[in-house]
Amino acid sequence: IMFENKKEATASAYRVQIVDTLSAVFDSETVKFGATSHSGINYKWKMERNGNVIKWDIEGIELLPNITPPEGEGFVSFSVELKKDLPSGTKIENAATIVFDMNPPIQTNTWTNIIDLIEPKTVMNPIIYSGGDDKITVSCSSSDNTQGSGLNRFLFFASVNYGPFTLAGESFHSS
Repeated sequence: IMFENKKEATASAYRVQIVDTLSAVFDSETVKFGATSHSGINYKWKMERNGNVIKWDIEGIELLPNITPPEGEGFVSFSVELKKDLPSGTKIENAATIVFDMNPPIQTNTWTNIIDLIEPKTVMNPIIYSGGDDKITVSCSSSDNTQGSGLNRFLFFASVNYGPFTLAGESFHSS
């Protein structure tokens, strides 16, 4: 979770508090707090989990206004496992709230992923090749389920005379 004391701020932030309420798809018992941007003997983070709510609190951070980035930037990190046996199509969403000193809470952007356990279907079209040519034309068509993550790109591999397969080309379009 990244945070920033905006360059328009009139003073350094003395206290930063971050609260993340995990959705029901996460196994909150598996939360592990990770690295923070401001660590060392001068920084004392208070990190705690209460049920599905995780919280970081630091006083004395003296986070400068971010006039010359990254001087006014910071982050906290954590890991958490998903609950077992979530079905394909399950949305995984997460957002946090950040409070600088006594200012109103700021909501972070929501991070969204979708579990996609159903592989896309790809059909290769017949290869066009004439004897003696050193080039061939390949094409395919693909589709993904309606709740799938979609298709990003196609990687084509080729083998010459039964040798090892090597990357022959890449496309971001089918057919």
